[in-house]
Amino acid sequence: MVNSFNDLISSRGRLFILLIVLLACFFVYNKVSVLLSSNSKLNELNIYIENESSSDTLIDVSIKMDEHILEKDKIGYSEITPNYKSYKFEASNGVHILEIMVEELGISETVEIDIQEDKYVIATYKFEIKPSASYGMEMMKFNTLKSDQQFTYDSILIPRQFELHVMDSLPVFQ
Repeated sequence: MVNSFNDLISSRGRLFILLIVLLACFFVYNKVSVLLSSNSKLNELNIYIENESSSDTLIDVSIKMDEHILEKDKIGYSEITPNYKSYKFEASNGVHILEIMVEELGISETVEIDIQEDKYVIATYKFEIKPSASYGMEMMKFNTLKSDQQFTYDSILIPRQFELHVMDSLPVFQ
């Protein structure tokens, strides 16, 4: 009875490993090939995502195309090194919907791309708290308070947003 129990676990283990390998192959295939058809020409889709926010120094970004998640990554802000990461995918000819998002912040930007040749997309994430700009206004508000009023701080924000630009040629970064 012990031998048959070990054989059962062994065969289940092998089945589990096979299932994991098949799932991994499925996800890799879906990530690399975006809605490929067997007779269509493949074009390169180059995506550059930049974090220009010194307030949100690390963001979790998802790249989605035609409802398929292509990439999930963290993009950091730095004053020393480049603030962008690049991604390269293959896409078939036709119109595709590209969405770049930061889910935990509820921000996303969507663009429709007609891919007939190689395309380049630049997505720039922006968000800043401007305490220096609001400091004078806050001091003025504080100085005009009556003794029984409570002071509340208001910050001036550049709202969280992505700017998307689609180009037919390789961009020049400075």
